[in-house]
Amino acid sequence: MQEKVITIASERNQNIVGLIIVEEIELGYIKDKIVIYATNELKEFISSIIESLGQTYMNIPTLMEKVSYGLKTDHRTSYMRLLEPFALESENKNKSSRNKRMIDQMKLDNKLERGIAYVGKKNS
Repeated sequence: MQEKVITIASERNQNIVGLIIVEEIELGYIKDKIVIYATNELKEFISSIIESLGQTYMNIPTLMEKVSYGLKTDHRTSYMRLLEPFALESENKNKSSRNKRMIDQMKLDNKLERGIAYVGKKNS
């Protein structure tokens, strides 16, 4: 298993506005739990896209296609695009602190909040 990071970038100013972290199981397929770091509004929007997909098993290209389409069709996010995923190499078992450190090292906005979405499942 390997974690991959999908970066959300603004086409307006080329800034990174969010991160989607997925855990690849095999052949590009991912676990249903997805971690999102973004502003609250963007985090909620991406979560709703992911949870509305209605699929149990999904691969990274399909996830990116669906999220990208959702971003492009909404006037509030139409200027955002997804970048190719990169592998997250880390021996740190504490993923939360590792992710926070990654955000700090990338000098991302401190307004990014952590959220969790589940592919095809609504949170109760």
